Amino acid sequence: ITGAGGDIVIGWPNWAGGYVLHSAAQLWPAANWSPVGATPQLAGDHYQVTLPLSDSPRWYLLAK
Repeated sequence: ITGAGGDIVIGWPNWAGGYVLHSAAQLWPAANWSPVGATPQLAGDHYQVTLPLSDSPRWYLLAK
């Protein structure tokens, strides 16, 4: 995860191309994971999505 201006960029290896990035606002008492809705872009040897920064904390999960 890196910063890019007012956005964050989340990346993962290209062998995990069938995975979907999810996010949740909290982990406790029970996380409500939802797909982020952004389409991953292949960038060299990895996939990445760019998301806007949020004032609220977010948790991310890569799942198949």
